[in-house]
Amino acid sequence: MTRPSHNDPKWRPNRRKLDQRTGEGILSPYLSLTVLAWVIARTGEHGDIVTPERFSEYVSEALEDMPLELREKMDNVEIFVEDSADPETLDSLGIESSLELLGLYAGVPLTQRSFFQTVSLPDRIYLYRIPIMKAAGTRDRIADKIREVVIHEVGHHFGFSDAELSRMKGRSA
Repeated sequence: MTRPSHNDPKWRPNRRKLDQRTGEGILSPYLSLTVLAWVIARTGEHGDIVTPERFSEYVSEALEDMPLELREKMDNVEIFVEDSADPETLDSLGIESSLELLGLYAGVPLTQRSFFQTVSLPDRIYLYRIPIMKAAGTRDRIADKIREVVIHEVGHHFGFSDAELSRMKGRSA
């Protein structure tokens, strides 16, 4: 099998897809967005980068810094780190550029759950590594940007809207 060229309408950069059965990421066989992020960052056009491993460490640190009472209420939440949102997700949200979406909460907020709802699939929080690194601008600000996005998406899990989260952020600044 030959790799399609960038002029081929079927060519798309690599992105991670979620296997619905296992919840594991699947890597497509074409140009990796990780490599693309490295190239872009090396040109200085879109900020600095950190390794995927270090990025995941920052995510873990952000979660560990949350109050225990909140973490205990997140027992059925999975967090995924992906390079960027897939085109289907962007289309469904009406977003044109994959660099605009830093994170996404997918699930039923705690405030909207029924008492009778006994078993449910885990809620999911997606953190998009390349857009977060671009938004941070410099390596020194990446950890803070990750923390901000994690708190924002966790806020959705607890039932806060974007407007409410923006107002809270404005008050704390």
